[in-house]
Amino acid sequence: MADEPGEPGFHADPQRFREALSRTEAETGFSARLIEKDYFCTLILGDLTPMFDLGLVFKGGYLTLPVGDVC
Repeated sequence: MADEPGEPGFHADPQRFREALSRTEAETGFSARLIEKDYFCTLILGDLTPMFDLGLVFKGGYLTLPVGDVC
């Protein structure tokens, strides 16, 4: 992955990127499509961060598995 905004990322080598997606999918059980989406979202957020003086805080997501009673 790119360390600095604008640098080529891990996806610059399509074959290597596909292999990494497949390996990660096999190890985690998450679909390669979801992993790829998250990868590119992370790159975009990283490139957007310098545009904000105080930084950029990304807060979101959703719970996909029940965790029981919280209270």
